[in-house]
Amino acid sequence: MATRPRRLRNLNHEEEDDAEPFQEGHENLTDNENDDNFQGPPDIDGLLARMPRHQPRSPIKIIWPNGELRQVLGDFRVSNLLELQGGKKMVGTDENGVPNERSASILGQHLEQIAEKPSLAPLHIQRWDNDLFKTHKEKIIKDVEEKFAFPRQTIQLTRDWILRIVNNRWRAYKSKLKKQYFNREERSLDEIIKGKPPTVNEHQWRALVGFWCQEPHKKICAINSRCAKEQKNTHTTRRKSHARLKKHMEDERKRKVNRLEVWEVAHKKKNGRYTTDKVEALIEMSSDELEKKKQNNGTLSAQDFNEVFNEVVAKEVKPRGYYDDKYWSQVRVSQGVTFVTQTEEEIRYKEKVNAMDNKTQHMSGLMKRWLVFMSKKFPQEDFFDEMEAALQDDEFLAGGS
Repeated sequence: MATRPRRLRNLNHEEEDDAEPFQEGHENLTDNENDDNFQGPPDIDGLLARMPRHQPRSPIKIIWPNGELRQVLGDFRVSNLLELQGGKKMVGTDENGVPNERSASILGQHLEQIAEKPSLAPLHIQRWDNDLFKTHKEKIIKDVEEKFAFPRQTIQLTRDWILRIVNNRWRAYKSKLKKQYFNREERSLDEIIKGKPPTVNEHQWRALVGFWCQEPHKKICAINSRCAKEQKNTHTTRRKSHARLKKHMEDERKRKVNRLEVWEVAHKKKNGRYTTDKVEALIEMSSDELEKKKQNNGTLSAQDFNEVFNEVVAKEVKPRGYYDDKYWSQVRVSQGVTFVTQTEEEIRYKEKVNAMDNKTQHMSGLMKRWLVFMSKKFPQEDFFDEMEAALQDDEFLAGGS
């Protein structure tokens, strides 16, 4: 199949304002630079020395409870999270709350580990939307937010994304267990139950095997298998999310990119060829439609690209997930899990109240020491009664005014 010209890149785009940087605010982070009670970063020179010398394109940012920020230029793995001693990895997100930076890969690996933990994602609950999963979802969010810091503006959407990713990894984990251990042609049901995986709870394994033996589950598996075989437009991004791909493209091109451009790159091989003839034909048709709009309007807007994507690509391949407007409009924030979150104004107000309480306690301690000193120096004077009378006079005058 011949390589086609990159016509989408040659089309003029309407200039758009840059998106606001995510560093403006992160959830659960406060500016308390002068508070000695907040934990600072540990001495991680030893940690950095043990890391490989590979220098990535972008650093990993880590922030500690006292607000101090450090950057790790070397390699950073999910196993290093436990060595941060209170520090959190900062994760940038897009407008949909989806992580879109290098740190997202570390988060993804951590979510995969969560999906395989019996205490956080148990296997004896048949469905993710079961009410029994509610407390486990809350534990998952708590675990993640103890290790990662996200922008406040989209924190609820990010929480929903986290739960959806864990759900997908949880289902993939069950599929892997079934493929490896549930071989009915070779072993009896008792042998399968007794031969449980070493990392799976015995009670949960027995319940999971029982689900697999039910007729409704068998029918669903048959449908899913048939649909997987019918998938013809596979992408080439592998483990890299389309949100990260979009962010990389925007950094590279110094402008915002649209769904059509992301979809094109996601279905193009390293040699420049498209994955299928159908993908190439759709890109060709999209380019022709954009050329017509450009001739009529003189320029192309983001709305033009979205219209062409919906009229040409979406109608033919029915893209889901990241490319589906309906998907984002129907996002269930945190999937029914209730989180009591604070707005930015509430956080600042709470900080001011705490600061005033600390100052009041400090002044109270100083006043007590001063009274003790004065009582010893002038034992004949009754400072306590005089101060109480003065305070009462002040309250009277204040009330009268």
